[in-house]
Amino acid sequence: MIMNMQSYSPGAKGFTMIELIATMVILGLIGAIGAVGFSQALRGYTLAASNAELAQKAQVALTRLSVELMHMTQISASNSTSITYTPVFDPLSNATGTHTIGYDSSAKVLTWDGNTLVDDVDTFSVAFYDDQGGTASSTFMPNTTDLIEVTLGLRNAAGNTVTFTDRIFPVVYKSENRF
Repeated sequence: MIMNMQSYSPGAKGFTMIELIATMVILGLIGAIGAVGFSQALRGYTLAASNAELAQKAQVALTRLSVELMHMTQISASNSTSITYTPVFDPLSNATGTHTIGYDSSAKVLTWDGNTLVDDVDTFSVAFYDDQGGTASSTFMPNTTDLIEVTLGLRNAAGNTVTFTDRIFPVVYKSENRF
């Protein structure tokens, strides 16, 4: 039995081994570049999602603090990391009770009456101003404080501290004690 073997000729159709290997190398490089780009896009998406969650946590906490401190009638104790106050939400009722907002630096939480308001807190401070451009004080002055500034520093997914600040004008306090 005789086998018919064809020899290579310049006009023959098909791929050589070198062409196949070169094609696979080029496709591999394109795939590697695409994978790096895809991983960077995925990393950016997850970082953006975690930062959006962090901003939402801060917004909820600062809104709660703003509502509480806006309706306070008196502050019985204050320093740069905690404040004890009495709010009035319904001026017609005589319901009273004191509440405490405090920062536990060892647990990294901000609490309201001992309940966790927000976690992953790196820094928290309360400053009191007698006017918008005045000098900050760490204690509340009943006759002069017009503005309360709350600063909250939360740790993001990248390990950095993101700072959020809110300025609160106590409405009930001013209307009862200043006018």
